[in-house]
Formats: sequence, C-alpha cells, structure tokens
Amino acid sequence: LYTSEAPILDRLTFSSFFRLLESDHLICLSDAKHVSGLNSFYENYLNPNNVGSFIALTVFHNGKLCGILFAEQLGFARNWD
Repeated sequence: LYTSEAPILDRLTFSSFFRLLESDHLICLSDAKHVSGLNSFYENYLNPNNVGSFIALTVFHNGKLCGILFAEQLGFARNWD
C-alpha cells in the first residue's frame, strides 16, 4: 500500500478536469498518457506524479462538488474492469 500527502487540485489550473468532473460523476482512465482534452491535468499532475491510470469519483453535497475520491495506478496503465 502506497499513500502520500494529497496535493491540492485547484480549479484555475485544472479547469478542464473540473468541468469533466462536474458533468460525469465517475471518471475511469485506463491509460492516463492518452487523455484527450486534459492536457494541463496530464502535464501538471499525472505525468509528474507518474500516474499511469486512475479512477475519480466525485462527492456532491447540496448540488455542489465538495470532494473527489481518487484511486491511482502508479507507473503503468491498468484496465479497471
């Protein structure tokens, strides 16, 4: 089990990622290196942290996004069947 301190993902830097999160409550990316439309997220978060794939689940309260639960595969792509 690998854990680390969670980075802060701000809406300004990752605006396209947050728009995607607000429209789709579950994001499952098996190959993070081939993410379409999320260039800043890949360049500033996925690639520097060696994230090969991830699942993101949004948490809403009173209609507002208040949290994101991440599961990440470091180093290589993973099929999340």
